[in-house]
Amino acid sequence: KSICFKPFSLDYVKAIKNKAPGKITVNDVLLGAMVGAMRRYGGDAVDDKTIMRMLIPVGAPIDFGANPPPEGDRLGNNWSFASADLSKAIRAEDSVARVEITDAVMNRLKESLDSTTSNFITNKLMPLLPPSKAQHSTKDLYARHTAIFSNVPGPQLPCCVGGKEIEAVYPIFLTLVEQVIVMSYNGKFYFNTTLDPNVVTDYEKFEGYYRDELLDMGKRLGITDVQL
Repeated sequence: KSICFKPFSLDYVKAIKNKAPGKITVNDVLLGAMVGAMRRYGGDAVDDKTIMRMLIPVGAPIDFGANPPPEGDRLGNNWSFASADLSKAIRAEDSVARVEITDAVMNRLKESLDSTTSNFITNKLMPLLPPSKAQHSTKDLYARHTAIFSNVPGPQLPCCVGGKEIEAVYPIFLTLVEQVIVMSYNGKFYFNTTLDPNVVTDYEKFEGYYRDELLDMGKRLGITDVQL
């Protein structure tokens, strides 16, 4: 099932980024809010033994060879998964602490060779395996992670198709585990999640949990001049 959240303010998320301790990024805020929403959803089931891992798609430069196309015509899709262990983040007691821990986890990933190694395995080694082995490996990878989380920066000016302005953009992708894609467009974030309604039976609560987490961050950080 695909669920599209009500759009929310890019400026509000940036205000959290700017007021939070350390060098927090917009992605840290969005991902940290996801962790917090899952903690709220989990309720009393979340304790000091709770394990949570997210798969984070990480893009890599593409080698176009000796005669690359013009810069505006360069399209590619070279990426791989990196695993973010957010167990400490989901165990944290408040929203700002969750964002700070999320930031530390993402910084470690950025400084490591995890995504480079994953890219090599995906593009060089996996094609050499029998299809059944590759499928089994992919299933195991998904089984060890709570969800896939992507933040996609989009154009911040209105775009038109056929002479009409695009009002909203919701990227939707169905996969074996919960998939979250947050895309920014024209000053707003558009959040979509796909999930199994047989597993997440009360999925309609999740949007409220996500917004509550962002609002709690803003309250704790003293943000009063911009609305979610």
